[in-house]
Amino acid sequence: METVVGAQFQLRYSFSLLLGVFPGSVIVAGVLCVGRIAWEDLRVLFQSSFVGSPSEDIFFFTCTNLYEKLVFVTLKSRKVYVGVLIDFTSDPDEPSRYIRIMPTISGYRSNKDLTVIYNTNYVAGAQEPEDVTARPLLIPMSEVTSLSEFDKKLHDRFVA
Repeated sequence: METVVGAQFQLRYSFSLLLGVFPGSVIVAGVLCVGRIAWEDLRVLFQSSFVGSPSEDIFFFTCTNLYEKLVFVTLKSRKVYVGVLIDFTSDPDEPSRYIRIMPTISGYRSNKDLTVIYNTNYVAGAQEPEDVTARPLLIPMSEVTSLSEFDKKLHDRFVA
Protein backbone atom coordinates (compact mmCIF):
# COMPACT_ATOMS: atom_id res chain seq x y z
CA MET A 1 0.00 0.00 0.00
CA GLU A 2 1.46 3.22 -1.05
CA THR A 3 1.16 6.37 1.14
CA VAL A 4 0.80 9.69 -0.52
CA VAL A 5 2.53 12.60 1.20
CA GLY A 6 0.02 15.23 2.12
CA ALA A 7 -2.90 12.88 1.88
CA GLN A 8 -3.45 13.12 5.61
CA PHE A 9 -3.62 16.93 5.61
CA GLN A 10 -5.90 19.01 3.50
CA LEU A 11 -3.55 21.65 2.12
CA ARG A 12 -6.29 23.30 0.20
CA TYR A 13 -7.31 25.47 3.20
CA SER A 14 -3.88 25.86 4.78
CA PHE A 15 -3.51 29.56 3.83
CA SER A 16 -6.89 30.34 5.43
CA LEU A 17 -5.79 28.47 8.54
CA LEU A 18 -2.55 30.47 8.64
CA LEU A 19 -4.48 33.76 8.30
CA GLY A 20 -6.64 32.71 11.27
CA VAL A 21 -3.83 31.48 13.50
CA PHE A 22 -1.31 34.28 12.91
CA PRO A 23 -3.47 37.25 13.99
CA GLY A 24 -4.86 35.16 16.83
CA SER A 25 -1.39 34.44 18.19
CA VAL A 26 -0.45 38.12 17.94
CA ILE A 27 -3.60 39.07 19.85
CA VAL A 28 -2.92 36.44 22.53
CA ALA A 29 0.68 37.62 22.88
CA GLY A 30 -0.49 41.22 23.26
CA VAL A 31 -3.05 40.27 25.88
CA LEU A 32 -0.42 38.31 27.80
CA CYS A 33 2.02 41.25 27.73
CA VAL A 34 -0.59 43.78 28.84
CA GLY A 35 -1.84 41.32 31.44
CA ARG A 36 1.66 40.84 32.82
CA ILE A 37 2.21 44.60 33.10
CA ALA A 38 -1.18 45.00 34.82
CA TRP A 39 -0.39 42.10 37.17
CA GLU A 40 3.00 43.64 38.03
CA ASP A 41 1.36 47.00 38.80
CA LEU A 42 -1.25 45.26 40.95
CA ARG A 43 1.46 43.29 42.80
CA VAL A 44 3.42 46.48 43.54
CA LEU A 45 0.23 48.17 44.78
CA PHE A 46 -0.57 45.31 47.14
CA GLN A 47 3.02 45.05 48.28
CA SER A 48 3.16 48.74 49.20
CA SER A 49 -0.21 48.45 50.95
CA PHE A 50 0.46 45.38 53.04
CA VAL A 51 4.19 45.31 53.64
CA GLY A 52 5.13 46.73 57.02
CA SER A 53 5.31 50.39 57.78
CA PRO A 54 8.55 52.29 58.48
CA SER A 55 7.88 51.71 62.17
CA GLU A 56 8.77 48.01 61.84
CA ASP A 57 12.23 48.96 63.08
CA ILE A 58 11.28 51.06 66.09
CA PHE A 59 14.84 52.24 66.73
CA PHE A 60 15.26 53.60 63.20
CA PHE A 61 11.75 55.09 63.17
CA THR A 62 12.27 56.83 66.52
CA CYS A 63 15.74 58.15 65.71
CA THR A 64 14.59 59.43 62.32
CA ASN A 65 11.81 61.40 64.00
CA LEU A 66 14.16 62.76 66.70
CA TYR A 67 17.10 63.57 64.42
CA GLU A 68 18.51 67.07 65.07
CA LYS A 69 16.01 67.64 67.89
CA LEU A 70 16.61 68.09 71.58
CA VAL A 71 16.31 64.65 73.22
CA PHE A 72 16.14 63.30 76.76
CA VAL A 73 18.20 60.13 77.33
CA THR A 74 18.22 58.00 80.48
CA LEU A 75 20.89 55.31 80.87
CA LYS A 76 20.81 52.09 82.91
CA SER A 77 23.29 53.73 85.29
CA ARG A 78 20.59 56.41 85.94
CA LYS A 79 22.76 59.02 84.23
CA VAL A 80 20.59 61.51 82.31
CA TYR A 81 21.50 63.57 79.25
CA VAL A 82 19.65 66.30 77.43
CA GLY A 83 21.14 67.12 74.06
CA VAL A 84 20.73 67.24 70.31
CA LEU A 85 20.60 63.89 68.51
CA ILE A 86 23.27 64.34 65.84
CA ASP A 87 23.72 60.78 64.56
CA PHE A 88 22.51 57.20 64.99
CA THR A 89 23.15 53.75 63.61
CA SER A 90 21.28 53.64 60.30
CA ASP A 91 22.06 50.07 59.20
CA PRO A 92 19.15 47.87 60.35
CA ASP A 93 21.38 44.77 60.16
CA GLU A 94 23.96 46.20 62.57
CA PRO A 95 23.92 44.04 65.74
CA SER A 96 25.03 46.90 68.03
CA ARG A 97 23.24 50.21 67.70
CA TYR A 98 24.40 53.61 68.90
CA ILE A 99 23.17 57.16 69.17
CA ARG A 100 25.37 60.23 69.18
CA ILE A 101 24.26 63.35 70.99
CA MET A 102 25.70 66.78 71.65
CA PRO A 103 24.79 67.23 75.35
CA THR A 104 23.51 70.51 76.71
CA ILE A 105 22.83 69.43 80.30
CA SER A 106 23.33 66.21 82.24
CA GLY A 107 22.57 64.77 85.63
CA TYR A 108 21.18 61.65 87.26
CA ARG A 109 18.01 60.12 88.62
CA SER A 110 17.84 60.06 92.42
CA ASN A 111 17.73 56.66 94.10
CA LYS A 112 14.84 57.70 96.32
CA ASP A 113 12.13 58.74 93.85
CA LEU A 114 13.87 58.73 90.43
CA THR A 115 13.48 62.49 90.01
CA VAL A 116 16.05 64.03 87.70
CA ILE A 117 18.78 66.12 89.30
CA TYR A 118 20.79 68.18 86.82
CA ASN A 119 24.35 68.89 87.90
CA THR A 120 26.19 69.91 84.70
CA ASN A 121 25.25 72.61 82.22
CA TYR A 122 27.49 72.44 79.16
CA VAL A 123 26.23 75.62 77.50
CA ALA A 124 25.89 77.92 80.52
CA GLY A 125 27.65 81.21 79.84
CA ALA A 126 28.62 80.18 76.31
CA GLN A 127 28.29 83.11 73.93
CA GLU A 128 29.84 81.36 70.93
CA PRO A 129 29.66 77.72 69.78
CA GLU A 130 33.38 77.39 70.56
CA ASP A 131 32.65 78.14 74.22
CA VAL A 132 30.51 75.03 74.71
CA THR A 133 32.36 72.63 77.00
CA ALA A 134 30.63 69.44 75.80
CA ARG A 135 31.87 67.05 73.18
CA PRO A 136 29.63 64.65 71.27
CA LEU A 137 28.79 61.47 73.16
CA LEU A 138 28.47 58.05 71.55
CA ILE A 139 25.98 56.03 73.58
CA PRO A 140 25.29 52.33 72.97
CA MET A 141 21.56 51.63 72.81
CA SER A 142 22.14 48.61 75.06
CA GLU A 143 22.73 51.15 77.87
CA VAL A 144 19.70 53.35 77.12
CA THR A 145 16.50 52.85 79.12
CA SER A 146 14.59 55.76 77.59
CA LEU A 147 14.93 58.06 74.61
CA SER A 148 12.40 60.78 73.91
CA GLU A 149 12.05 64.32 72.69
CA PHE A 150 12.90 66.90 75.36
CA ASP A 151 10.06 69.33 76.04
CA LYS A 152 11.70 72.59 77.15
CA LYS A 153 8.40 74.22 78.16
CA LEU A 154 7.44 71.28 80.35
CA HIS A 155 10.93 71.22 81.89
CA ASP A 156 10.81 74.94 82.67
CA ARG A 157 7.39 74.50 84.28
CA PHE A 158 8.67 71.73 86.58
CA VAL A 159 11.85 73.63 87.47
CA ALA A 160 9.81 76.74 88.37
